[in-house]
Amino acid sequence: MKLVIIVTTIGPGEAYRLWESARNSWQLQTWQHGELECEFLEKCVDNDRKAIMVSERICSQEAIEAFIEQHANQLQITDELFIAAHYHGVFQRRSIQQLAQRPQIYVKSLRHQRNDQPYEAIRAFIDTPTQQTFDDMCREIKKKLNERLSILKHRIAHLFLPIDIDLQGLMETGFREDYWEEVAEAWKGGKALGTLTEARKLVYGSQGVKDSVQKVVEDAKSSACEEHKNKIDCAWKKVQALLPNANDQGVAEELQSLRRKYEEAKQILQGLGNGDKNAVEQKCRNRTNPFHQWFVQLIEALDELRDAIERAQGGESGR
Repeated sequence: MKLVIIVTTIGPGEAYRLWESARNSWQLQTWQHGELECEFLEKCVDNDRKAIMVSERICSQEAIEAFIEQHANQLQITDELFIAAHYHGVFQRRSIQQLAQRPQIYVKSLRHQRNDQPYEAIRAFIDTPTQQTFDDMCREIKKKLNERLSILKHRIAHLFLPIDIDLQGLMETGFREDYWEEVAEAWKGGKALGTLTEARKLVYGSQGVKDSVQKVVEDAKSSACEEHKNKIDCAWKKVQALLPNANDQGVAEELQSLRRKYEEAKQILQGLGNGDKNAVEQKCRNRTNPFHQWFVQLIEALDELRDAIERAQGGESGR
């Protein structure tokens, strides 16, 4: 049996109306335990798939917490429990975070906004309650933060790897004219600098982009202790120094060397886009490749961030 428990809220605006969207087709029931009482909505897809929704504006957090714990304690050995809880409410409770340490239970924050993947999956299930949409919903809740970050890192790497290979080829051929013309043609106009634009979307988010490194960082910090929050912040600042947002206001003194790496890489991309062979060749003189050095450091910074998040999820300390 797979059981999904959704903890939502009710507020102004379309984005908060999960409860309203579900209550016309889901069954309304009442749970009681001692003095605690909780109304909930239930939707059974089949004998192996059931979804439950509770609202923090209808039930107290104490009642919801007890409601979830009771279901968690009733799990059989082959059961799985998926909890998507409102970010600023029940999700923050220590008992809910402790449930995430159990092997059959998966807990994910719910931000009630259109670029939040668990939220989107829940909306899809409410609109079309099928086995497929139910399983998709479970998959989004189950997905670990470090897995999300690994996917984003590989997407970022794929943006820059072709340029890195082309620059290496240019250096190995001594910037031979015919090869230069071929490379310059491939990256002319806005194509070279466009890779930075696309990478920023993956790092900072953008309309139409479902996930971002920044969102992973926010999700990781929401359930981390202060020690791990600081370590995540430290690693995240290195990523920001190496790939700043468009409205970036500068970096701390200790990160200036990383920012200079980015500026050198950007100048090479500008040279490629403008077809300026001398500018690119000058930057890559003495068989050095500043773009490659920046690219490697960016990937290493993302790996360091992933490790910090993984340690936070595992509850490790002092590493």
